[in-house]
Amino acid sequence: MKIPKTIEDIEKLIKHEIPESLHLDYKSSPALLKKKKDEICKDVSSFANADGGILIYGVKEIDNIPSEIDEGIDNREIDREWIDQILSFNITPPIEGLEIIQIQLNKNNSLYALKIPKSFRDPHQAPDKKYYKRYNFRSSPMDHYEIEDLRNRKFQLPPVVNVDIELEGFIFRLIVENIGKQVAHQVKFSFSDGFKWPKEPLPAGLKKGIKYFPPGRKFSYPYASSAGVFEEGSQVAKVFEVRVSYLHPQNRNRINENFHFDLNDYLGASIKKDSLEEIAKSLEKLSDIKRVLEKHNNYMK
Repeated sequence: MKIPKTIEDIEKLIKHEIPESLHLDYKSSPALLKKKKDEICKDVSSFANADGGILIYGVKEIDNIPSEIDEGIDNREIDREWIDQILSFNITPPIEGLEIIQIQLNKNNSLYALKIPKSFRDPHQAPDKKYYKRYNFRSSPMDHYEIEDLRNRKFQLPPVVNVDIELEGFIFRLIVENIGKQVAHQVKFSFSDGFKWPKEPLPAGLKKGIKYFPPGRKFSYPYASSAGVFEEGSQVAKVFEVRVSYLHPQNRNRINENFHFDLNDYLGASIKKDSLEEIAKSLEKLSDIKRVLEKHNNYMK
């Protein structure tokens, strides 16, 4: 379901009598008063701990069916920044990817729609130190087994972006690949403290990141020659980490992963057979070119 962004969107929900559900809840404007901040945090965290959903403030309901838009929330009392702050500071850990839409009702009052993503992080705790889930149109405390199941959510997301080191011929290459089936967005890279790319500057893709990374796409960045890495006194980093963060396509939350590399593991490793064959073919081609040039020179004489 798309988050409503206009009064017309809200009116359509009322006209079509879209009922409350696991993914949708209507609240009257008084539910967003400052003295209700703990209750607000409880409701929002319950959506994240369940399957995500939309919470709308400023709509009355009868038997879980929206009936009418109420007077709205006073703009002098409540604003988007206040809602964002109380949710960020009172829900532990904070919910990533939360969307807050202010819908102007009139000059002085507004409605608010919150889109809460399903969380794949640790369970989110409300200010009363309890964990809640969305159940039967309300926020209900979670049982211990449910909390443990929620902790395991983050291990259920299939990886999308992979980083690896390959020894191709005599060259080490840093390989960045989308190994998933969907697009990863806003991929960003960082390295271990003190790390320096051997031949500066750092490649643009690693420095600025990759905004749109479709499945199957693969980038290969030459890092250093094996001789340059293992020669005595080399300043090329042999042990380092690459930290990758990206928006996961399944939940739009930012995923952070660390990839550890130790090039000493490659010490003494032989070149792959296919690489040797490629080198041999290249040498044969050079020999053929050399013979052609020699014949041409002899003819010219």
